[in-house]
Amino acid sequence: MKREDIKHWIPIVIIALLIFVSYLIIKDYIVALVASAILAFLVMPVYKWLNKKMPSWLAASICIAVVILIIVIPVIMTVLLVMLELSTYLSSDLILQIIRKISSIDLINWAGFNLTTIRNEVATIIVNYLGDLTARIPHLIISLLILIIAMFYLLRDWDSIIKRMKKYIPSENKEKVSKDIAQITRSVVYGSLLIALIQFVISLVGFWLLGFQYSLIFATLIAIFAFLPALGPIIIWVPAAIISFIQGEYFVAIGVVILGLILTLYTDTILRAKLSVKGTQVHPVTMIVGIVGGIILFGILGFVIGPLILSYTLTLLEDLIDN
Repeated sequence: MKREDIKHWIPIVIIALLIFVSYLIIKDYIVALVASAILAFLVMPVYKWLNKKMPSWLAASICIAVVILIIVIPVIMTVLLVMLELSTYLSSDLILQIIRKISSIDLINWAGFNLTTIRNEVATIIVNYLGDLTARIPHLIISLLILIIAMFYLLRDWDSIIKRMKKYIPSENKEKVSKDIAQITRSVVYGSLLIALIQFVISLVGFWLLGFQYSLIFATLIAIFAFLPALGPIIIWVPAAIISFIQGEYFVAIGVVILGLILTLYTDTILRAKLSVKGTQVHPVTMIVGIVGGIILFGILGFVIGPLILSYTLTLLEDLIDN
């Protein structure tokens, strides 16, 4: 190799090493950083409205306080309570009855599914997760501090950050690509995340008023499937109504059906159409693959991060092919 070639490669190797070391430094807090960006985007309209009436630091601080109280703390508490409720649910007589009935189906036996083993493995994972929680508290506190600090500066310097990032878009159509990315983000954050939160609150309150058992688990499942427009809450509330009917709780079953119709016809159809950006619906396949892969890679926030990253990648590839 010529000396000129070596000189050419040295800066590239140094930059690659710096990027790799930087990744090692932030890898444990990538989820917190991405979450701060998503939450900042979510409350940006509120921040801009407040910023007209007060200093930017105060507007950002108020937005962060609201996000922590209304979103972050409830989400953390919900995850913990769902884990506890799920561990109880898996050992309940109802789930054991369901497993016995399903296991008696010839097709299930032929396929080699052992539902009892699956139930035991899921229960073990939950117990281990709850057991490791104490050891994770310092990491959770640091992640929360990083989220707060990152969110503060993202809110305050959002316009300048976006302007700087546009320089790195590898395209002649920078404005079009950045506009497409912004619309995709709005579609996922407002059209899916916000719908999921609304459906979670409505279903949780509804299940609780009806006296439905394990309301938190089913409300959480409804929120999860809200990210999949092709399926939606119907895939959860129908089994919930059937379970109530089998148990002889006919009033609860009818109430669950009414609640499910409200969720399906209003929040999942009318409200989603109002909140979504016209012409920028993320394809259901992209959503499904993004959610599954995102959960594996990023954990619970993968529901949002996965579809966003996949959609951004497809947008950039489409622009690259067009050019």
